[in-house]
Amino acid sequence: MTSDPANPDRAAFVRDMLGQWESIAQEFGSSLLKTGEFARAVNNATAAPAKARTLGSELVGQALAAAAMPSRADIARLTERLDTVDARLARIETLLETFITKPKKAKKNKG
Repeated sequence: MTSDPANPDRAAFVRDMLGQWESIAQEFGSSLLKTGEFARAVNNATAAPAKARTLGSELVGQALAAAAMPSRADIARLTERLDTVDARLARIETLLETFITKPKKAKKNKG
């Protein structure tokens, strides 16, 4: 972009300001990333939601225990136990079906 007095570049000022702002931001960001405090702050910020979730879960569990109601973990354990019982019943049904059908086939073959 040449400077032409008849045709001034009106966006040159904005481009120059954006370039300066970008270089200042890069300098600030690179110096900030080098500090240990920034790393600790980022670590704390990322760990905070997990800690809040854990604390909230504990508080809800205590409230449910006080109200004599099952917690999410209790319901999960019950679901696992019911799944185990269902699987056992399915195996028993299969064994009963094979036990009932085999003697009938054996009687048919003899007669």
